[in-house]
Amino acid sequence: MINHLKCKFALMVFVTPVFGHPAPAKEPQTASSCEAKLQRPALVTKVFKDGVLQLQSGELVRLIGVMPVKQFDKPTGFMAKKLNAIAAQAIDLLRRELVGKQVKLHQSGRIRDRYDRLLAHIYTNDGTWIQGVLLQDGLARSFSYRNNRLCMRQMLALEETARQQRRGLWRYRIFQPQPAARQNNLMRKRFRFTLVEGRVRKVAIVKKWVFLNFGDNWRSDFTIAIKKKYQRPMQRNGLNLQELEGQRIRVRGWVERWNGPVIKVTHKEQIELLGDEK
Repeated sequence: MINHLKCKFALMVFVTPVFGHPAPAKEPQTASSCEAKLQRPALVTKVFKDGVLQLQSGELVRLIGVMPVKQFDKPTGFMAKKLNAIAAQAIDLLRRELVGKQVKLHQSGRIRDRYDRLLAHIYTNDGTWIQGVLLQDGLARSFSYRNNRLCMRQMLALEETARQQRRGLWRYRIFQPQPAARQNNLMRKRFRFTLVEGRVRKVAIVKKWVFLNFGDNWRSDFTIAIKKKYQRPMQRNGLNLQELEGQRIRVRGWVERWNGPVIKVTHKEQIELLGDEK
């Protein structure tokens, strides 16, 4: 049964990661902590198998901030079938909760993607936050873009709880955070959205880039790369890159190859502080 997540944030208490250890919030979240600039009503008429919604107006909507599991057209093997079952569960939830019903689109930052689809958080008339339901049930992962980061603090908290309780996709090792020290394994995840955990050995500034190195050999070890132009906005939001040296962190993004495996970071919400419990 769905545990409804209401949009009345003043009455809610979330598990707060503060981009570090999740813990129960001492004070309720306020509306200003996750407040959309634009809100508009809409009627959902269809949910496609990739999770995109169609509205009565004919417009398409992509759920911002969550990445559901993709379905295999012809699944072969145990894992593919398991992942298809999770993907189908997410789509069934969306169809059951949304098709034929009035909803509210909450938008902030960039409101359309390159395919002219609306980017929005979806709330039902009774206040259920659809992205929150997907995350708390382990049916999606949270992710953000530099120009669209609404509600990421809350989404990361819900994802963390689902991961700790091994719900949905978090039952499977392929989705779990990967150790930064296993660079060969990370290279096999090239072009995939991946969570990586490890301790920053060194922070280096080279020309227009800030590099967080996780090993002694920058030519082969895992690295986080941030353009210098993003350093100041990240610091204004409370993340000082220079202070990450020696700290354990988790980063999320798409693995690329730049000497060794690398994830490029553009905003604070891609990085979480983990402390020294391991």
